[in-house]
Amino acid sequence: MAETIAAISTALAPSGIGIVRISGPEALSIGDTLFKGKKDKKISEQKGNTIHYGWISYNGEILDEVLVSVFREPHSYTGEDSIEINCHGGIIAINRILNAVYDCGAAPAG
Repeated sequence: MAETIAAISTALAPSGIGIVRISGPEALSIGDTLFKGKKDKKISEQKGNTIHYGWISYNGEILDEVLVSVFREPHSYTGEDSIEINCHGGIIAINRILNAVYDCGAAPAG
């Protein structure tokens, strides 16, 4: 069975933007758990190759204001369903989001 993995796909350094990529069978459902948009949209119901504005929220706390890109298999970097969470750069915000993604069931990418 395929595993859902996640990793930071930008530099872990002071920067304007940081990206967390989630790829695998649970990527879209993890997006549903963490993403809160203006119109209660679910990431799993969005078309591929689209971007959605909102917030990443975990345990009742807003972690960051984000853009989430949705990629449907086989038209993604890994060939699987995947999402990319574009958040504010730097070490704190991106690590908080990555840890929330891990808590939701993704494994660290090898």
